[in-house]
Amino acid sequence: MNLLLPKEVRDACTLLADHQKQSFVVGGSIRDLLLGIPPQDWDLATDAKPREVERIFRADGYRVIPTGVKYGTVTVRKNDLPLEITTFRAETDYQDYRRPSQVSFISGIEDDLGRRDFTINALAYDPLQSYFCDPYQGIVDLCKEQIKAVRNPEERFAEDPLRMLRAVRISAELGFSIENKTRHAMISNAELLGRVSAERMRDELNRLLLASHFCLGLENLLESGLLFIIIP
Repeated sequence: MNLLLPKEVRDACTLLADHQKQSFVVGGSIRDLLLGIPPQDWDLATDAKPREVERIFRADGYRVIPTGVKYGTVTVRKNDLPLEITTFRAETDYQDYRRPSQVSFISGIEDDLGRRDFTINALAYDPLQSYFCDPYQGIVDLCKEQIKAVRNPEERFAEDPLRMLRAVRISAELGFSIENKTRHAMISNAELLGRVSAERMRDELNRLLLASHFCLGLENLLESGLLFIIIP
């Protein structure tokens, strides 16, 4: 399957390939393309280290912004389309319920996808080879119209409890159901949402209330118990 990508995205992947580096378009942009929704953001994952990304793109005339080098992320821009490029990584010890305390750069895309929140976001596409990497069957879940946590939902929500609210927001945007095991983990871990800052919750709630299926989102908030954490 060939996905129609902006020229800037293909050019970035080609530039990395010219330097013998792997690259994949990842996350929500691939999900949205498969659903026929225009992506709002473009994220790439690569085996190039952050300083290599900076050097490669700066030498080719891109504006380079080291937005999160500690976590492997560099933003590059040409022709007004920003691309967020992140080195393949593994994460451990989410001591603040948001960011990993330890990040290690790795060589494979499959392990990188394993750290992501939901299977429908754990998708990677190599536009130069027209190759999909989908180790957690995210495309199957797209077809089922369901939101399912990657691997163990208890672990995903303990890493960042905001992911529970994000599941509800995505359900409201796409009209998707929440897979049973993921839903049960949300119910049993709902109190963890209280550890998330009001600002982060506000951003998700604003998007939820503006979503096409906001009534479904409110229903999921109530059934999961998250509503009672947001409004005690």
